[in-house]
Amino acid sequence: MARRRTQTFQVLKTWKVSPGEKSNPPSSAYISALVSDQFRLFLLLCRGEKPHVFLAVGVWPGQASRTGFKNLEGLARREVEPASRAKPARGKKYFYQQGLRFSEIVVNFIFDMKNYYPEMQPSQFYHVFNRGNNREDIFYKPENAAYFLYKYSKYLSPLVDTYTYNLLPNHFHILLRVKSLEEMLGQAANADFPGFKNLESLARREAEPAVNAYISALVSEQFRLFFMSYAKAINKQEGRVGSLFQKNFKRLAVEGKQHCMNLVLYLHANAQLHDLCDDFRDWTDSSYLSILANGPSKLRRAEVLDWFGGKEQFVKAHDDYIGWKTAGDWWIED
Repeated sequence: MARRRTQTFQVLKTWKVSPGEKSNPPSSAYISALVSDQFRLFLLLCRGEKPHVFLAVGVWPGQASRTGFKNLEGLARREVEPASRAKPARGKKYFYQQGLRFSEIVVNFIFDMKNYYPEMQPSQFYHVFNRGNNREDIFYKPENAAYFLYKYSKYLSPLVDTYTYNLLPNHFHILLRVKSLEEMLGQAANADFPGFKNLESLARREAEPAVNAYISALVSEQFRLFFMSYAKAINKQEGRVGSLFQKNFKRLAVEGKQHCMNLVLYLHANAQLHDLCDDFRDWTDSSYLSILANGPSKLRRAEVLDWFGGKEQFVKAHDDYIGWKTAGDWWIED
């Protein structure tokens, strides 16, 4: 009797969510592990071991019914198994390229399911972004950008620290950190800001989860008021009516120093990557030149420069980044 071949199963980490429980999407560490595991699995296939592919992917509220979860295993088999039957004469380079392609497909699938609306927790960094309704412009005149930053500071500076930003014709990006509870309470006595008195009282009598939920709601509400105030002025300027911004601004949690550095580079290079200018250094509506300047600023300039090791390394990192991004047709934008 022929010996039945043992099937090799590759099961990735899962995260489970109970009904009604909130959960964030996979972390950068999870994504990294996902790529590594999938590439290793692909190499097993190339050696003829033909493992069956099972991607154990958890779901979080609102995502369980998404088309694609059921098809993920099929996606893996369509991309991997045909390559495993390729002739060895194609060489290692072919298999390496196909392995990277498969890993990229899986990662893009996971990233497409990111939670764009997490609660904004104290002391946490976030990449905040939004664009015009129907992809229309939100900045019509040069002075609109300065007015946008003025309104942003008025409504949000008591609650967040801002590290970098970029304002483009129909969308914007901001890297910020929600202040800690201690920082907010420390300025509550000297700030005429709605919500601080309630926060002080809440912090004395409620547990941390309730306080954090209140802070998240407070930040979101201030963003709503900020957008309404700016949109009202632009609508008056342009003689338009209706919503200026897409409903519900997006934000993604940013984890760790390296993630922050990568985001700074991405944000500053955005105008050039969108072909809005030939050189991102000439784009005046980003924080790049402000971070290099010496004048007063509400940006957390010193911390940003410290991430890179000073001004010289800050400039070099941007030069290297834009050189890499424009070296080939690799850029993918939503």
